[in-house]
Amino acid sequence: MIRRFVVAAIFLLLVTPRLALATPQLPYYLSLGDSLARGVQPLPNGTLVETIQGYTDDVYGALRFKHPLLQHKKLGCSGETTTTMLTGGVCQYPAGNQVDQAVAFIAMLAALDTTGTDTEHIDELTALEALKSAISARQARITDAFATSHRAKLIKAGSTPADARRSVCAQIALARRDSPSKGNRHVGLAHTLVHEMPLVLRALEHGHGSEWRATLIARETAHLSTEHHAEIDAVEDRYRLR
Repeated sequence: MIRRFVVAAIFLLLVTPRLALATPQLPYYLSLGDSLARGVQPLPNGTLVETIQGYTDDVYGALRFKHPLLQHKKLGCSGETTTTMLTGGVCQYPAGNQVDQAVAFIAMLAALDTTGTDTEHIDELTALEALKSAISARQARITDAFATSHRAKLIKAGSTPADARRSVCAQIALARRDSPSKGNRHVGLAHTLVHEMPLVLRALEHGHGSEWRATLIARETAHLSTEHHAEIDAVEDRYRLR
């Protein structure tokens, strides 16, 4: 069954356009996905129409209780899947496919001027770091899922385990624009976080700590048993990787 998805974690709080004439700052919630993200619903006659009753609309409504000025940039595409999103997309946007449009939107926000108070600058930096942590956690889960699946396919096709791992690491490195050696590190870290230190991974998903901090934890505890990893995991979760 094709997995449906909604990328609701791309929440650009305090990454805001500072418009002329002292217009209030506008935080953004950027959502990607399929018809569930877009809010597509069938009419009684079966015709599909776009509504404001999608999953991401519900998330947006909940978030606005805490952030009244929050804006929703909705890029979902009816018929999109994880595979199509990563291989060209189903729908077309001004910047290209759905991912291209999301990158263009983020780039637009990043290119805005940096006027504002010192407090606003620090708040924005804090929000960006939390976003980076959440993205790192998602990359870890995707990396481990790809590594597990692709390695199994290569071995079934006749590759040796060593060759299969090299192929997996090379592809991860290419996707992340890193060297093959860094790809190996990404795969190793992802495996450790997903299978041995899930609480550290959960902390990252909630914007605590950083990928580098998680890397240090994994590296310095690599010699420990699975049981000891679990103990360290619980301690780090208690302190939220600080």
